Amino acid sequence: SGVFLREIAKRLIEGLKEEIPDLQKRIDHIFHKQLYGIAITELTSLLSRRSVYCSKYPNSKYSITLFKDTSGNIRYKRIPHRWQNGKCLFCGASKSEYERGDELETHAYEWIHTIKPEEIFKMKFDVIIGNPPYQLETANKSLSNGQLPSKSIFHHFQLSADQISSGLTVLIYPGGRWIQRSGKGMADFGLQQINDSRLQTLYYYPDSTDLFPAQVAEIADGISI
Repeated sequence: SGVFLREIAKRLIEGLKEEIPDLQKRIDHIFHKQLYGIAITELTSLLSRRSVYCSKYPNSKYSITLFKDTSGNIRYKRIPHRWQNGKCLFCGASKSEYERGDELETHAYEWIHTIKPEEIFKMKFDVIIGNPPYQLETANKSLSNGQLPSKSIFHHFQLSADQISSGLTVLIYPGGRWIQRSGKGMADFGLQQINDSRLQTLYYYPDSTDLFPAQVAEIADGISI
């Protein structure tokens, strides 16, 4: 919903007072040259722009900084999955469940449905912050506990971030399986991350309610940052 971008903007507006004394020039510089976001759905793109630009459409008179288009630097692009043998080549989503009409979200997240994520904004970034989607439901039939089988996708966001980051990356996602290198696709990912020389700090919370209220999310794997 744009919370990360909004809080960063508040700090930059305060921190750049001496370098750019004029408030409007400072706001324009921050929103046009420093802050960029990739929304995961059309709805969250509208929410994020409303939170950050004070308008869903930053080319309108209500926006606190004026862009030429309706997206500004917070983009959402509806893209299709790329199917092969009934599954998406990028995220592994099932074609039978995620090949949808325009009335439904495809959940083909732009950031992880490309081999060149740096081409989205034509640049690399000094800082990347995110709490990406953790998983996709993969079957219509429920498990014995009433939940649907799921496929982890959070690690794809980490791998894309590794490609477009030239500085600091901070991501929040489930912690247990990839650290223990258990579960489908987690062994290779965990080994790669643990051996990556860029990994500076790992916080692991076995009890997800230490970070998120229980009524919001209770994640069996815990949370890692």
